[in-house]
Amino acid sequence: MDRLERGGYVTRTPDQQDRRRVLVAPVADRVARVTAVWDDLGQSWQALLDGHTDSELKVIAHHMRRAYELGHAQMERLRSLPKPD
Repeated sequence: MDRLERGGYVTRTPDQQDRRRVLVAPVADRVARVTAVWDDLGQSWQALLDGHTDSELKVIAHHMRRAYELGHAQMERLRSLPKPD
């Protein structure tokens, strides 16, 4: 949150009903800039995916799911190992 606030992407204001809380709100023009970047990136990905048939996309999605699961399992395995000295 600190970095987002320093970057001008969010603002913090005290909650008037509960002094323990701070409300965080996005800054509209920064959200618009980020959205524009993601929209541009999304168009490139869409163009890449448009070159594949539905059956090819199913294979790609299946591979990506399996790769994610393998990566997650490997991270868990590494976390379970004794920490080095």
